[in-house]
Amino acid sequence: MNALLRIELAGFWHAGSGRGEGLGADLLVTRTAGGLPYLPGRTLKGLLREAVREACELEVLSAGRVETLFGGRAEHAAEEAAGKGEGRFQVVAGTLRVSDARLGEDPEARQAWEAWAADEENRPTRDQLTRILASTAIDEKGLARDKTLRCMEVAVPMRLFAIVEGEEGAGDWRADLKAALPLLRGLGHKRSRGFGRCRVELVE
Repeated sequence: MNALLRIELAGFWHAGSGRGEGLGADLLVTRTAGGLPYLPGRTLKGLLREAVREACELEVLSAGRVETLFGGRAEHAAEEAAGKGEGRFQVVAGTLRVSDARLGEDPEARQAWEAWAADEENRPTRDQLTRILASTAIDEKGLARDKTLRCMEVAVPMRLFAIVEGEEGAGDWRADLKAALPLLRGLGHKRSRGFGRCRVELVE
């Protein structure tokens, strides 16, 4: 059973590749083979897990849904495990799988975007999907500190799509995600400073 996630990015965002480019940006965005910015599925799954965890803490969702959907140590299995002498917790596998979030809401659209991006004639337009932002540390006199200039590549606002696949027996995980998604308001690097503001919805 699959569901489509739509991610509306409202501002600059950065999903890091962990790489720099020497004299260019210190931090580069993660790109597809064709050169398009995207959000890795592992990163998105972590964000969804955090949103569900918050929903459980707010008692919007019932306890144990984080472990059921995303895996981990299941407290609801504690008594059964203890009775069998297996320790207090049992590690359970999650029932949800999350794809990368990319441009294009279906495989055909994604392939079309990749073909467009890989065409060198479209490179000037493709390059407009990212920007380089520079920042530096300021001392008490209002002057730039030496050797603190850093440049970060960011992606422009865009709409990404990802597929969430759920297993049978996981309960109404679609309803759980719908309840938790309003708590996911930012993604990527520096989201605590206003980067990556977003709205994530489960598409019917």
